[in-house]
Amino acid sequence: ARLRAMAQKLGLGQKSGLPLLGEAAGVIDSAEEADALARTRAVSRICACCSSVSEAQAGALADALLEDPSLPHCQALLSPLGMDDAQIQSVYNLLDTLRWRESRILASAIGQGDNTTTVLQMANALAAITQNGRRYTPQLVLSYPDSTGEVAPEVACEAFLPSSTVQAVCRGLRDVTQSGTARRYFTDCPISIAAKTGTAQSQGRDAFAWFIAYA
Repeated sequence: ARLRAMAQKLGLGQKSGLPLLGEAAGVIDSAEEADALARTRAVSRICACCSSVSEAQAGALADALLEDPSLPHCQALLSPLGMDDAQIQSVYNLLDTLRWRESRILASAIGQGDNTTTVLQMANALAAITQNGRRYTPQLVLSYPDSTGEVAPEVACEAFLPSSTVQAVCRGLRDVTQSGTARRYFTDCPISIAAKTGTAQSQGRDAFAWFIAYA
């Protein structure tokens, strides 16, 4: 819950506030997301193994299994349906792989897991980190105001990060271009650049390189 709350303060898992058609909110991996995905796949697996079981019945079984995803519990609930040992093991393996646990929390915290974000979200999150978490709603500039006009920024989240945390993160971001994964591209750069490299991965699709930075 704390990881999800922190991500939401940085603008992840929600739309930016720009009036954009088709903008994606993205997904923050969490216990709720993990359970929803595990339930969907367990229902599909049970229905595939037992044609006589309705989707509603499979859903009730999946809910019970999520309460106790142990192998003995899987065997107790699924054996009466006529599922063999291999089929029951496959359901257990599915639940064990997808369940929310410490290793998945750590993976989610570094951007792995079932997280999805947009380029705009990442740019805005990085800008917020440099300002101790103070985040603004992005704006599209269609024209500059005249000499008497003013455009006031809209604060979406007030500062909440301790300065010591921001300094540590920013040191790590600077190291990316000085001694880390992007150093060879900035060897002769006269400007100090802080950045983060990454890889966008999706099952069945090519991976794409990500790069966000500030100077």
